Amino acid sequence: MKRKKQIIIYLLLMVLCVESYMWLNDLRWSPKAVFAASQKMDHVGPVDEILIEVDYGDGKYAILSRTGENLYYCGMKRTKGLFWEGTGREYFTRAYLEEYDQIILARYYWNKDFLFGICREPEAKEVSFQLVDPEGNFLMEGKLPVREDGIFFGANIRGRISDEAAHPYHLRALDAEGNIIAGEVEGVL
Repeated sequence: MKRKKQIIIYLLLMVLCVESYMWLNDLRWSPKAVFAASQKMDHVGPVDEILIEVDYGDGKYAILSRTGENLYYCGMKRTKGLFWEGTGREYFTRAYLEEYDQIILARYYWNKDFLFGICREPEAKEVSFQLVDPEGNFLMEGKLPVREDGIFFGANIRGRISDEAAHPYHLRALDAEGNIIAGEVEGVL
């Protein structure tokens, strides 16, 4: 009986040590747990809808969600073979766009090949964009569909994950016929 008691005490101590280690290093058991913890930390949520979950392999994962008219992005990676930790998060608000009188706001994560954003133009059906490197050199161009709530997103934009920085540029809102209705028109904003 004494031996069983010792085993139970040691197991409880091991669990306590693992949980303490995870708490001190801000580690979680799953990507969803990292996402939930980051929402609490940023005072966001609960989310209305998870728009996309992307598993990049190599222990990298991302979740994009919608909270009202706003976007919440959370990136994470596997660490120490068993745990997950956050690698970055971003909160896009429609109020920011209105405050700075912007029509389109987008973010591209080149290390995950993932682009997302918000468009305030109600007639927009697509957003066209170009990706450029930090020196302004053209890398590629593309289009993404815009949802009714103005949100657009896409994974596997370039078809490869890159260590070199790239940024969205020349963002334009297009109507159903493909005409530019907001953004840069012939070099003029």
